[in-house]
This record gives sequence, structure tokens and C-alpha cells, in this order.
Amino acid sequence: MKLMRPRLVRVSSRDREPTRTVSRLTERSSGPGCSPRGEARDAGQVASAALIPIIVGLVAVAIMLVIGLGDGTRSRTQSRTAADAAALAAASAWRDDLQWRFEGIRRSPDVDTLRALLSIDPFHIARPEAENEARGFARANDADLVAFSARLVGNGVEFSVDVRSSEPAEDTGVRTTGRAVARVELTRGMCLRSGRLGIRVDGNCVVNVPRPTTTTTSTSTTTTTSAPTTTETTPPLVERLAPFRAEIRLVQ
Repeated sequence: MKLMRPRLVRVSSRDREPTRTVSRLTERSSGPGCSPRGEARDAGQVASAALIPIIVGLVAVAIMLVIGLGDGTRSRTQSRTAADAAALAAASAWRDDLQWRFEGIRRSPDVDTLRALLSIDPFHIARPEAENEARGFARANDADLVAFSARLVGNGVEFSVDVRSSEPAEDTGVRTTGRAVARVELTRGMCLRSGRLGIRVDGNCVVNVPRPTTTTTSTSTTTTTSAPTTTETTPPLVERLAPFRAEIRLVQ
């Protein structure tokens, strides 16, 4: 069998020229500054780098605003808490003093003592103590008492207090304020009618205690006659006084 020798094909320089031409075109297209897509990519990178400081600044401002608003909210909440505590303390002082006086009469019924209690102006009961209690509770909650007042409302008394924070808020530099009103409602034992203290008897508010009844007795015999004797008796209503009860609540 006769073997065939491989046949060599000669390639001319003219056939190789397109390859070099394509290489040159490729080199030109990949050169700096010649591709629109490459220019857009570079421009995007520069813009992204320029936005980083702006984004960081906006985040910092947002964090500062959140911290500032949080501090202001805490300060206002604390001032309101101080006002609530001060108003409730004042109402409690008034109720406790009145209850102490009334329960003393129930333990030892005495007409004159009861009449003296009912003659007291309700505003004068524990007034200094109530205001001092309000000031103390405001101070315990980092606030100062700036206003204190009381008024009769229905069958009770309302105590109004205004407080101001001891330290200014960090975000505004302003001392926040708070206001609260607490009411004492007499529900049993004692009552209020036409601005006067009274006792509750059989569902009625009695402001005038009847005078003790007076009995006169005389004895006579055939030989001697004794002088009349006068005896005062305690009115039955003093004996029937119900236990003291009063409710305290915040109304503002």
C-alpha cells in the first residue's frame, strides 16, 4: 500500500493581514477613553463616591434628631408624671386630715366637737400640708411646683398643680412643664353642701347639727322641794355616723 505524504499549504502574507487588522481594532476599542460604555462606568463610580459623604451626613442628622426628640419626649413625660404625683399627694393630704378628724368623733361622739368640725371652711383643712406634699412629690420627680390651687366641685374638692422640670431638655434647652388636677370625692360619712362640710345621715347631707335635747325634772314631797335639774343628751345622729370614705382620681 502506498502512503500519501501530507500536503503543505502555503499561506501568504495577504491571508494573515485581516487577523492583524482585527487585533488592532480590538486594541483600539479597549484603549482608555475610547469606549462610551467605559466612560459611563467611570462616571458612575465617581458619582457614587461623591454621594457617600452626603449619605453619611444625612444619617448623622437623622440620628441626632431621633436622640433629640427622645430627650424632649422623656422630659415632657417626666414633667407630667411629676404633676400627677403632686396633685394626688395634695388630694391625699386633704382626705387623710378630714378622715382623721371625723373618725375621732365616731370613736368618742361629742356634739360640740362635731359642730366645730362642720364649721371649718373646707379650704382650710390641711391646706399648708396639701401644698407641702405637692411640692415634695414634684421635687422627688425632678420638678418644681410653680402653681397650686383648690376649688369645690360637687361633693368634693379639686387640687390643681403646675410644675416645671428642674433641668432643661437637652434638645431645646427649655424646661418642660406639666399640669394635673386631682379630685377628692366624699362618698360616705361626710359630704359637702353649698360649700359647707356636712355629715351624711340616712342619705341626706346634714350641715347643721341639732342642739342636744334638754330635759327638766323636778321632785317634790310634802316636806321638801328639790330644784329642777337639766340634762343634755347626745343626738341620735351622732351615734349613727357611717364610716368615712372618699375616692381620689385624676381628672386632668
